[in-house]
Amino acid sequence: MVLLRATRWGRLIRAAVDNAEMLGALGVDTRRVYTLVFALGCWLAGVGGVLIAGRASVSLQMDAEIIVQCFAVVWWSSAGWAASAAR
Repeated sequence: MVLLRATRWGRLIRAAVDNAEMLGALGVDTRRVYTLVFALGCWLAGVGGVLIAGRASVSLQMDAEIIVQCFAVVWWSSAGWAASAAR
């Protein structure tokens, strides 16, 4: 959350989400912003996979073991995001 609120990149990301056309008119390459955000998300997913592989045994049924935990994290994150957006 600090990344989105306190850094220049966070402001660019929020501006691209809110009004990409205006951001493009101001000279920012919005495709680059979207690409870098996607790359960051992929990198974080990879880091998460590496971290969970060290904690649990890697197998084909691994997804069934951790899917509930992942769902809970996503649900709690979105609930926190909605609560902060409502303020």
